Amino acid sequence: MDRAFRQAAATMASFIFAIISFAMSVSQLDALIIWLPAGLAVWLFLFQVRYSLVIVLGTTIFSLLLFFDVTKQEASLENHHFAALALTALISPFSSLVVAKFLGRLRDGARELSTGTRDFALLVLVFSILSMLPALLLIPGYSLPIEEIGNIAARDWFAQFLGVVIFAPAYLDFFQRRHLQEHARARKLSDWVAVYAIPVAVFSSTVFAWQATHSSLERSVNTQFDALVSENEDALKSKIHSYENAVLGSAGLIYASETVSRQEWRSYVQTLNVAESFPGISGIGFIKSVDQRDMRQFIASQQRDGAAEFAPHPEVFEDSNYIIQFIEPIETNAPALGLNIAFERNRKAAADLAAKTRNSAITDRILLVQDSEQTPGFLLLHPIYETPLARTEGEPISSTLLGWVYAPFIGKNLLQDLTSAQGSLFNVAIYAGKAEDEDKLIYSSSNEVASLPNSFNPLKRQKTIDLLQKEWTIIWCSTTAFTAQTTNHQPEYILVGGSLISCLLGLFLATVTNSAARVRAEVDYKTSEIANARNGLQAVLDTVVDGVVQISKDGRILGFNPSAERIFGYAADEVIGKNVNVLMPEPYHSQHDGYIHNFLSTGKKRIIGMGRTVSAMRKDGSIFPMELGVNQIQQDGDIAFVGSIRDITDRVAAEEALKQEEQNFRQTMQLAPIPAVAISPEGKLIRANNALQQLLGYEEDELKGTNSKLSHPDDISLDAQQMKQVLAGAISFYSVEKRLITKAGKIVWVEQHVSLVKKANGEPKYFLKQMINLTERKKTQLIKDEFIATVSHELRTPITSISGALGLIIGAFSKDLPEKVSDLLQIAHNNSERLIAIVNDILDMEKLGSGQMHYEFKDLSLEYLLTQSLSLNASYAEKHEVELELIQPDKALKLHVDELRFNQVLTNFISNACKFSPAGGRVRVETKRVGKRVRICVADNGSGIPDEFRNRIFTKFAQADSSSTRKKGGTGLGLMISKQIVEQMNGAIGFESTPNVETVFWAEFEPVT
Repeated sequence: MDRAFRQAAATMASFIFAIISFAMSVSQLDALIIWLPAGLAVWLFLFQVRYSLVIVLGTTIFSLLLFFDVTKQEASLENHHFAALALTALISPFSSLVVAKFLGRLRDGARELSTGTRDFALLVLVFSILSMLPALLLIPGYSLPIEEIGNIAARDWFAQFLGVVIFAPAYLDFFQRRHLQEHARARKLSDWVAVYAIPVAVFSSTVFAWQATHSSLERSVNTQFDALVSENEDALKSKIHSYENAVLGSAGLIYASETVSRQEWRSYVQTLNVAESFPGISGIGFIKSVDQRDMRQFIASQQRDGAAEFAPHPEVFEDSNYIIQFIEPIETNAPALGLNIAFERNRKAAADLAAKTRNSAITDRILLVQDSEQTPGFLLLHPIYETPLARTEGEPISSTLLGWVYAPFIGKNLLQDLTSAQGSLFNVAIYAGKAEDEDKLIYSSSNEVASLPNSFNPLKRQKTIDLLQKEWTIIWCSTTAFTAQTTNHQPEYILVGGSLISCLLGLFLATVTNSAARVRAEVDYKTSEIANARNGLQAVLDTVVDGVVQISKDGRILGFNPSAERIFGYAADEVIGKNVNVLMPEPYHSQHDGYIHNFLSTGKKRIIGMGRTVSAMRKDGSIFPMELGVNQIQQDGDIAFVGSIRDITDRVAAEEALKQEEQNFRQTMQLAPIPAVAISPEGKLIRANNALQQLLGYEEDELKGTNSKLSHPDDISLDAQQMKQVLAGAISFYSVEKRLITKAGKIVWVEQHVSLVKKANGEPKYFLKQMINLTERKKTQLIKDEFIATVSHELRTPITSISGALGLIIGAFSKDLPEKVSDLLQIAHNNSERLIAIVNDILDMEKLGSGQMHYEFKDLSLEYLLTQSLSLNASYAEKHEVELELIQPDKALKLHVDELRFNQVLTNFISNACKFSPAGGRVRVETKRVGKRVRICVADNGSGIPDEFRNRIFTKFAQADSSSTRKKGGTGLGLMISKQIVEQMNGAIGFESTPNVETVFWAEFEPVT
């Protein structure tokens, strides 16, 4: 608890010292003056090594909070010196630790002058490099002159050095008290006050004096800068309003004349002499509001007025066009003549605002077409109406807009040199809008002002003003010249001088209060170290898990730790002083003294210096296995031994159980009725059971060490690839059909199931492969395939020909044939068609079972699919005297299906419905939404489906009337095939039946989105 409190206190102290250091540094006038955490880091290192990193934590926390605060205050982010201070907060603890390491070496006994001099030189070098890091890290992000980087590095180095100096009395006091611990414990309160309170009081007075001087100077500097900013703002407003008056004068010319020609406008602008009278203005012009319908007439009038090549540009597809009719001087503004400013939202918005309010307005930041450098600028526009005012009292002001007089401005030409101090004592950046936005920058007196003021801790002011119906954001930042002009180092001199005085005073007081008890403190310190070491060793022996027994050279027990008491069941008092063989069963009990005598006389080791597994005996006489390690030690100048004991009863029992389990598994595998093999991770056969030996004709010894004899050459790679996947953890097991080769050379097909058996530590042990003989199944499949081929070729082809021939005879000669002959032919024709249907169903069933059914998926209209299906089944319905009714679906619905197979399913539904409907009945086809799917329903009013038949309606050869004399035809395969087709087209199938009321068969599919 005490340690945690001291660590928390050290962290808080570093945090507070960092805040104090920054409070004395972050300002306009000065950078980092003194970095107190540097001194604290050294002091903590000297106080106790484990506290040396606490300072890193404290200053890092402060720096992170500092950066969060900087993020909220954007102005602070622009200060590169502020960034240097933050980096110093992160880096200085490490440089401080370098100082501490050097002092620690002195503390631990580096007494030679040459060693001390070398270490001091190394200390200065490393400390200087680390102190310069904050400045060097600023180079990639900021374009700083070498002199400024050097100044930053020098100030940071001096600030950390001064921080270390402030703590110098504490260092000296620590050195003295470290070697005079007894004296330190006896120190009086007055001694503590003398060493710490008096120097702290002197330093605090110095800080107060520095703060008073610094605050007064800072107020003076801010007042000077605010005056410069106010002067610059007034100059900007005055200049803009004076230039607005020039534009209003041009408006007066238009109002005073019926018409103004191009030559008259040129003469008027030349009379104004804008280049001399209004520096910064690019010209004065007139923008005409032209209706799209009057465009041709307007262009012709301008060409007659002297602008032979006048052409509005760019083309704008609006009813109103805002076209620059005049602009002078034309020599520098020619690209703007004829420009339709309605092409760009910004220009058009400013023109519309001026027209709406009847007052002058300026645009947001734009790039003038006549500016070859394409630098930021803006337009000033004033609306011109048919009459400026009501001619007589009460007469309304004209609402007819003629256009705008306007003036284009390039920001840098207009806004530079507003006041004499601009660009020298401060830089200014002007943005269109309410915020600092690089995309809306109109003018900057410095390339860096928008993102980085070029000064030490520059002053910054930001203000948003209303100017001709537009808001501008202006940012002023002081320059290095302003800083140099207003800098006064008096506060620094006060702080540095007072710090040195408090340091020297503290050093003197620390030396005086600690010099009396040096020898006694050193002796006490060494005594305490020895006691701590003994206590630490005893604590280890008391808490170690293994039993530890200390033995004399004659075999007597000298020490017996708590773990040994737990293992053997003896209390320490029961065995200390007795021969160690009391803990051993025979034959170790009788032989142990001989082991020790042999080692002491010959030096030959049997147990000592090495570990081995032996048997031991508990107090209750039970014998157990243990791991024993014995080493020789020196104790009070004599030989002794220390034994380390670990009870391994549980481990031995687990190993025996594992061996038994392995034996049981091997026996089970050997007698298993199915073939099985064990394969090593390298692919070599380890064991083959009796069933596999009988299957292949090999003896186990013939197969061991190889795997190639088992597999057909074409199947080896497939098996090997999947074994690699199991070893990599991608899959846990796999099954594969493969061919084995018997000793006689015959091929045997098997279905092989493979899994990985692992060791207790998770490493792969072997693969277990179990096999099912597929030879007979393959033969049966071959016979089946041959039968299907026979049915397809030898049966379907002639039946199709017979059916076709019978159909032709019935159709062409039905009138010429006797009635009985015609009836017989019709029966033959119907039976041949039924036989074709049976053959087709059998073939479809086989394709579905083998996965060879081919589908051509397309996005098809549901209305088209249903209409086509009803058309295909119309004759069948007519034959059964049944009416087909289609309730039209949503025309927008589409399904992603195979057209032929969809028709096959719907035909099966419709034919069944017609077959089982009474004469004069109706079969209804309709669709409806079920969740995200579309359900296609075929409903009839037949007898329905019996309850006992419903569970097997979608199975092979399923028929409600399965007698040999059933009235309805069919193979009983249609619904089974339909179910397979629907599911393979990502659909669902089902039915609902109420006997003698209604039966509905349906299929569901997700529509195409």
